[in-house]
Amino acid sequence: MKCVEIQTMDQNEWDEMMALKSAISYNPASVNPKKMELFTQLLIKSFEYRGEAFIEPVNVSSSK
Repeated sequence: MKCVEIQTMDQNEWDEMMALKSAISYNPASVNPKKMELFTQLLIKSFEYRGEAFIEPVNVSSSK
């Protein structure tokens, strides 16, 4: 397992995420795809950290 580094969000990032959220809610077509990607990154970064976070390998093969 690989440990994930947890980063905290600063006030500028929070403000930018809220501005992007408003723009996406108002008119998604007007938001540049790179800004939408940034919003997603900021959203994930905003999630509250609980406990230890690990990346587990996912088995996608279906062996029935």
